[in-house]
Amino acid sequence: MLRCAYLPDGALGSVVLLWGQAGDLRGLAALFLSLSTSPREERIGDDGSPGTVTVRFDDHPRGMRAAGNDPSWEMAPAEAARFSELLIALAASPCPAHQYLDRASGEGRTVKASLGEYPNDFRP
Repeated sequence: MLRCAYLPDGALGSVVLLWGQAGDLRGLAALFLSLSTSPREERIGDDGSPGTVTVRFDDHPRGMRAAGNDPSWEMAPAEAARFSELLIALAASPCPAHQYLDRASGEGRTVKASLGEYPNDFRP
């Protein structure tokens, strides 16, 4: 089960955290790969998540924007393909690990994907 949460005061500033097990990250990677060739709006994060993320595509993406527990992530299709590759590599890790998918720029937020570092019931 892929979980999503907005962490407003992390060590790196505001972070949107995506976490789960290897299969969850591989599923997100497959979704991003699909979105890279067929852009559409999608929501990620399951029903048990503290929040969800809406993924949107734009020719001039602004990155992750957070508004409470309902962030919006604007990306270009090529970014979705790159994020897919990063998630596949993360899912292959033999131990708990994380990967930064998108760094904050301007008013954007950092996006951190995590494998096995947080329990499913983590509530920030």
